Amino acid sequence: MLTLPPELRIANAAAVLDGPHGSVTRRAQQQGLSRQALYRDTQRVLYALQQASQLPACPQLREQLDALRAHLTELQALCDHAVLLDDDGLAAFASTA
Repeated sequence: MLTLPPELRIANAAAVLDGPHGSVTRRAQQQGLSRQALYRDTQRVLYALQQASQLPACPQLREQLDALRAHLTELQALCDHAVLLDDDGLAAFASTA
């Protein structure tokens, strides 16, 4: 079974769905495929688009993004007040204590 890149599948589907008379035959000859292969590709592209439309809605993703941004802001505020204890800092702390 020949596997085509997505760009060619979409171009084949465009020829089937919106091309002028004879575009399917011309496209099939250019690709070295049968006309039936172009029709099958079109069905696969339409099915993939239908599946993609059933993905989670944008508002849900935006809410998740807002929550993650708020969490990131909290973590950045914690990092701003953090104290770094490197070897010199630990030595100074030990000598003071």
